[in-house]
Amino acid sequence: MTKRKAVAQNRVSEAQRDFLQACSKFDSRISTRPDLRDIYRLARLVCVAYISPENWVGENPIEPFPKDMASRVQELCGWLNAGRVPRVMSAVVGRGDPKPPPPEHRDQMRVAAYVHAEKLGTIIDRSPVKRMADACGRKRQTIQNWYKEFMLQTDRDQFLTGNVTEAATVAADRLLRNGRSIKAIEQRGKAPKRRRD
Repeated sequence: MTKRKAVAQNRVSEAQRDFLQACSKFDSRISTRPDLRDIYRLARLVCVAYISPENWVGENPIEPFPKDMASRVQELCGWLNAGRVPRVMSAVVGRGDPKPPPPEHRDQMRVAAYVHAEKLGTIIDRSPVKRMADACGRKRQTIQNWYKEFMLQTDRDQFLTGNVTEAATVAADRLLRNGRSIKAIEQRGKAPKRRRD
């Protein structure tokens, strides 16, 4: 077995093991919303490990998509195909500020990776936070908040591969063109409250 194949199998297997372990502990009667979100986080890590470049040789995966995960995904898709949202999905939606959708979050993490790459010495930039804030039309504090979140990501290494500068520039441009998150767009669409006289 090649070293690359062993690494790919290990990443997918570990992610799947953590996911299945969390599923086995989950009890819908006593488990909380964070417990359910953790299951989705772990499910995402299985997918991240599967689509990772380390797991692919040309068009063929080294480690196949786990059967248990495929079974759960097809079940969720069946519910959605029937026009119904399964309870395990609707229960995870929280109150308060919504998180950005996955594509926007990925772009935020690419911008944060640029700041991190400068701290690692991979790139040279005297003011990476200012450069990224200007590039994507956000405040410097926003970029610093994204960086703090980036440092908590368990899969942050995926954003540090390849040309970090180019990836961050493209992501910043997309963030600038798309504007702020859906939350801000929804706020813009709301009519002002009328005062009663």
